Amino acid sequence: MDGDLIQWRFFNTLIAEISKQAEGITEFYDDLDVRFGSRLKLDNQTGSLTITNTISALSGRYELQTNSLRKSFKITVLSGLDLRGAHLALSAMEGDSVTLNTNFIKMADDDLLQWKFFDKNTLIAEINKQTNSFTLYDDVLGGRFRDRLKVDNQTLSLTITNITTQHAGRYELQIFYIRINYFLTVYGGFYKEDELTHVTEGDSFTLNSDLTELKDDDVIQWRCGYAEHTKQTEAEHTNCISDHHKHHI
Repeated sequence: MDGDLIQWRFFNTLIAEISKQAEGITEFYDDLDVRFGSRLKLDNQTGSLTITNTISALSGRYELQTNSLRKSFKITVLSGLDLRGAHLALSAMEGDSVTLNTNFIKMADDDLLQWKFFDKNTLIAEINKQTNSFTLYDDVLGGRFRDRLKVDNQTLSLTITNITTQHAGRYELQIFYIRINYFLTVYGGFYKEDELTHVTEGDSFTLNSDLTELKDDDVIQWRCGYAEHTKQTEAEHTNCISDHHKHHI
């Protein structure tokens, strides 16, 4: 690599360079982007760049350029989340609006962002940064999302308006190699929002009544949606078990 000029850029901003002609002198340009502060380290032998103490604002496209090589990297830093598959829990009442935020992600100019709903893994919205456009698929699933989807032109977050219990479930955000799951619970008017629990398909879960014992004249009722399942008095031991529209940004 003798004679090489090695440069690192964040999007189009030069942040570091090594001049092999100048005896491997390393220069940092972190003052051009205050987000980097004192986070940059360069290996004078390999030209590798290390960024320490990362924050979500450092997500984006990094580019290495030498006299003979150009290579780019897409980095996403999720604040407090697991890159292997983050999970966010949300809850709302029927009739409310709920926003699935993307403010911890910085998209590159050519990224494609997709929103999917767990029912049949259905695509409901797509954002294309390269063309500065987004497409809403609100007629899918029998029109369940019709006239309810909105995309924020600045943050690219997805908002679902006037929600019903049919909109409860898992939503997935996909952008290059990152997938983030949002679990939305929607409460009808007859529910109290006391406890919120999420389980994985195939797991077991227990709904605790907090009662120490049943008396002979007790009737306990459990409801799932609009279906009613009743355990009668302890003496009877009766158990009931239920089984496209395109827009420009």
